[in-house]
This record gives sequence, C-alpha cells and structure tokens, in this order.
Amino acid sequence: MPIDGYFLERMVLELKPKIVNAKLRKIKSPSKTSFLFEFYQLGQSYYLLLDLNLSSPNLRLTNDLVDSETSNFVIHLKKHLLNAQLNDITQYKKDRILKFSFTVVDTFLGFVNRSLIFEVMGKSSYLILLDENDIIIDSYNKHFNETKRSILPKLIYEVFPQDKKDFNFNDLAYLLSPEDLFKNYMGFSKDLSNYIFNHKINIDQEPTNPTIYISNRNVFHAIDLKLTGDKKQFNTLSELLNYYYAIEPVIQNYLLEISNKEVKKLESKKQKLSEDYQINQDYDQYRVLADEIYASGFDLKSHYSSFKGYELDYSMTLNENVQKLYSKYTKQKKSLDHLTKQIEITNNFLRYFEDIIANFDNLGKKDLDDLEIEFEQFNLIKKEKVKKKKPSTLTTYEAKNGTIYVGKSSLQNEQITHRIAKPNDLWFHVKDAPGAHVVLKGEVNQENIRKSAELAALNSPLKHSSNIPVDYTQIKFIKKVKGHPGYYVTYSHQKTIYINV
Repeated sequence: MPIDGYFLERMVLELKPKIVNAKLRKIKSPSKTSFLFEFYQLGQSYYLLLDLNLSSPNLRLTNDLVDSETSNFVIHLKKHLLNAQLNDITQYKKDRILKFSFTVVDTFLGFVNRSLIFEVMGKSSYLILLDENDIIIDSYNKHFNETKRSILPKLIYEVFPQDKKDFNFNDLAYLLSPEDLFKNYMGFSKDLSNYIFNHKINIDQEPTNPTIYISNRNVFHAIDLKLTGDKKQFNTLSELLNYYYAIEPVIQNYLLEISNKEVKKLESKKQKLSEDYQINQDYDQYRVLADEIYASGFDLKSHYSSFKGYELDYSMTLNENVQKLYSKYTKQKKSLDHLTKQIEITNNFLRYFEDIIANFDNLGKKDLDDLEIEFEQFNLIKKEKVKKKKPSTLTTYEAKNGTIYVGKSSLQNEQITHRIAKPNDLWFHVKDAPGAHVVLKGEVNQENIRKSAELAALNSPLKHSSNIPVDYTQIKFIKKVKGHPGYYVTYSHQKTIYINV
C-alpha cells in the first residue's frame, strides 16, 4: 500500500532522535532506485534507506546493504554530503515531502548548507540535492514542463503545487464520505481516510502503533486502523516496513512498472493514430473531384495545372490526374479502415493495462504469478523468467452449502467462468469498473449472494466507496469479448445489489 503523509509524519518523529546531529559517513546505492546513508552518532551506526521504486517508494532504517550501483547522481551526493552533519528533518505540511538539512565543511567556503528533498508523488518520486540557496544541484528523476515546475539542475526548487487543504478534526462534520477526506485533504491514503471517517477519530491524538494486517491485503499504517483479520504489530515503523518489503513479492514492482510503461506507449500510439485518422477521413473528396473532372467535358488528353482550385500535376494528362485521384481515394479509404481497427485494438490494450493498474493493490502473490504468465504471452517479459506455466491455486471462500471462487487475473477469471462454473451458477462483478470476477457455486440464497457481492466489491478499486453497485447474473448469460486482450465479458439479465464493505 502507498505511504501517506501522516505515516511520514510519524516516521520523522522516529528518525530524529537517532540521526539528527549525526555525521553522514557513507553513501551507497544498493539498486538503481535506492540510496543508503550511513549515519554515525555516539558510537553507533544507523542506515537510512531512501527507495524511489516506482511502485513502492519509502524510507526506513535498515541493515547495512551491498553497494551495487553507481551513477552521476551518487557521485554528486558523495561530493556534496559526505562527512556532513544532519541538522534537521522536516515535513512540508502533511504532504509526502521531507527535507533533510545538512551542514558540511567546504575546503574553500568553510561551513555551507546543503539539503536533500525526498518527494513521494503519485506517478514518480524524486530525491533532490539543493545548495544553500535552494538551487538544484542534481536530482534522481528529472522533469521539464514549460508551464509548471521543472526539476532540473540550476533551477530553484519549488514545492509541487497542491490543491488539497490542511485537515482539522472539526472538518469531519461537513464531509459526506471517506472519498471526500481522501480527495480534499493532505496526508491521507484511502485506508486511513476510511478509518478516520468511519470512526470519527482525531488522528493527532492516536498513539503510534505500527500495525500490518496480514490477512487483509497486508495493509499497514503508523496507527492501528482497527481492520478485521490477523495483524502483526511492531516496535518501530522501520521494523514494520522492513517486514513488509521482505514479504511483498519482488515481481510486484516490475509488473507494475511494465503496466505503467505500456500505458504511456499506448497513449502515445493512440494520439498518433488519431492524428492520422483526422488526415485521412476526408478521403471522399478525391472521388468527388475525379467525378467532376469527368463530367466537365474537358479534353482528358490535355494538360492542366489545376481544377476548381485543386493543384494538378501538369506533367500528366488530365485523365492520368483523375486516375491518381481515384487511387488516392481508394488508398485513404482502406487506410481509414485500418486506422479504425488499430485505434480499437489500442483502446482495448489501454483498458487492459489501466484495469491492472487500478486493481493492483488487490493482487496477492499467486495472482501476480498468473499476471506474469499473461505478460509472457504478450511478449512483455522473457520466457526464462516465468517458472509457472499454468494458473495458480484459485482463491475460494466457504458459502452455505457451496463455494465462492474469486478470480483476480485474466487466467483465473477464464478458469472459474468457463471451466469451473456451470450455466446456472451465479457470476458477480462490480458495475462499470475493473475488479475480480466472482462465481458462486452452490445454494442460491440472500446470504450467499451478499457474501459473493461483498467479495467482488472488496477486490475492486471501489472498495473504499459506499453503496458499491455489484451486478450478478447466471453464467449462461456471460459472453467472452473476442479479440480483446485479457479476459473481458459482456452479460445480460443481470440484477444489481449495493454493498458497503
């Protein structure tokens, strides 16, 4: 799950007593996206890991790690920060932005100030080295924008513009849903928003109690969110994060990165196809013009430079120009058919990857194993990386005189719908949103229907909403959409039930 601003606030409180006023002795890069800082104070070393991995950016105290990567950015970090003293760690409001303030001795300038900014944004994260005037020296991840802020060397650092407000406990009385809290106030993840809104908790008075819910998607936070299921508690936030990233599957990171990269490529491809479509959609004008030339009575063996303002090739006869126009008409008409099909295919793949990204937090390790197989089929990963060649064990739940099957990947969805389910079994899916396919095999009663619908809602991006619409119908009314990547269906004869989870 993503780390939010309130988690970072508690993390700052945990780090300060250990590393503020400490000396920075070593800087390592255990991976391309991670940076390890060894701080030394009162005879003890502390290792602070700043990880900017696309799917799970975080920071924590951890053990010494092997230095395996090098880059110009690491060289700049060592040049400007080695042997510096860390003076303070501050957070920008409740945003996911931390500032590490250093003092270092320069051979010529004496004592100088340097800062390191750790930003965790929605689509990218930054580690930014600043001089004493907040001018960017270098950055891990760079960004240029003509109208908004840019992260580039020699530019002054500016905080990313933020529309969200500072939260006050009294504001809860005016909010209608957890979604209002999440969208309008700084520092909240969806899980924290849900807890604060539903329990009317003043988070500033909640004690730090690092907790992870092992049986509930491995949700974690600096406070106990009072969720159902097995939980594990820790003495520190760093211990929690070290545990979390040890049990989270490594493939999660690169599968999400692949999905994000594919979305960017497909959006660019769609833009180009749309532009070509606009250029070619006026193909009929060439046929009309050619017909008008034939109807004009002009000598078809003569040479003309233009006709009704349209420039002709004077080196060709009028008849040859007409044939050229008909050829252009035919070519662009065929091209339009091709472009229409390509746009449809591109939109289908966009939906496939966007649905994966939207529902990624609901995927467990076995679901990711199946997703890995799907990506192999699309040649997105090398075959030798994939060990498992068939769908993994399905997620099932007991029902009254029956079983509920939950499919979270395309392989699982097809298996439960077309191989396990019978025509009269019930199929469930959240309405108009990505999510798991759920099949109820067994007795059809209100208890089983509601439990199946709750599982469909829980395994979708809508799980934090209220009154979640879930459609259900019999398997015989499910039809697979041909030619669409992944597993998509159409259905009819459905009923809708509204669920709060």
